[in-house]
Amino acid sequence: MVKKSFSGLWIGIVIIGLWFALLSYSLNIELKYSSPWTYALIFLQMHLYTGLFITSHDAMHGTVLPSNQNINHFVGRICAVLFMFNNYNKMLRKHHEHHKFVGTDKDPDFHKGNENFFVWFYHFAKEYVSIWQILLAAGTFNLLKLIIPGENLVIFWIIPSFMSMFQ
Repeated sequence: MVKKSFSGLWIGIVIIGLWFALLSYSLNIELKYSSPWTYALIFLQMHLYTGLFITSHDAMHGTVLPSNQNINHFVGRICAVLFMFNNYNKMLRKHHEHHKFVGTDKDPDFHKGNENFFVWFYHFAKEYVSIWQILLAAGTFNLLKLIIPGENLVIFWIIPSFMSMFQ
């Protein structure tokens, strides 16, 4: 008999919960650049964004809840959307292409011809970021700005998500 494991699901739920809690807290505090707490919050939020991505990645491999792939992919979709409106289905397809064609011209994560990190990152981002994702993020930012200080949105929502891409 195969033992059912819920640890991946619980870890995903904790990461999502902590991400929401810390972001909600951070967006509503008075921003003080002289306070080490500000930078600690950015650092923590960056790591929670990385946790969202890792959970989404694990869901792509079917390991968040191996016994129920519907819930597994549901959690992956939630994490992808929370990580600045990523499209889970697109990421899933591209990620499996990456595994199938590692280091070749068909690998969406591989860019041959220029070893410059910024050139590689540009080509990598072109594979995964869509105009819809940018429009959703911009629209959400502008709606949230009506009730949350824009500076807090940049410091605690946008910057940590961007920084986590380099982890």
